[in-house]
Amino acid sequence: MPRTKRAPRPLESVLQRDCVAVLKAHGCTVHRRNTGMQVAEYKGKTRVIRYGSKGAADLHGYFPNLVAFELEVKRDGERPRLDQVQFLRSQRCPAWWIDDADELRKVLPLIIAGARIAWEDGEEEYTVEAKGPDGKKVRLKVMGPSAEFYVERGTR
Repeated sequence: MPRTKRAPRPLESVLQRDCVAVLKAHGCTVHRRNTGMQVAEYKGKTRVIRYGSKGAADLHGYFPNLVAFELEVKRDGERPRLDQVQFLRSQRCPAWWIDDADELRKVLPLIIAGARIAWEDGEEEYTVEAKGPDGKKVRLKVMGPSAEFYVERGTR
């Protein structure tokens, strides 16, 4: 039987653009956040310049009722990193992650109306990068808070 080609998964930037459109269609103010680092040469020395907070969500903004929100966008089938889950769970406003713009269309009206993001108890295994004793990067498996959540009707 001939192999069928799978449709390629959309890039995260495409999904992010779709999510911004959904948020704006619901009257939200939304901003894209950049985090990362850049290497620069200055007076013959190499410098590393970091910007943004590690793990910060891709999108942040305000619902029409001026309640702030944080939203991490992932490609279909991907999950947030440990630092991203820790950032989202530490927020005092609605903060969650999404890998499907259609799912955002379903849950956004509930969250705007006052539903809250409730994080599942339990732990999950994450792969993190760290520097070993010799200075080389190593990958480690660590346990951290679950990235699973649900939308709970009621008050925030």
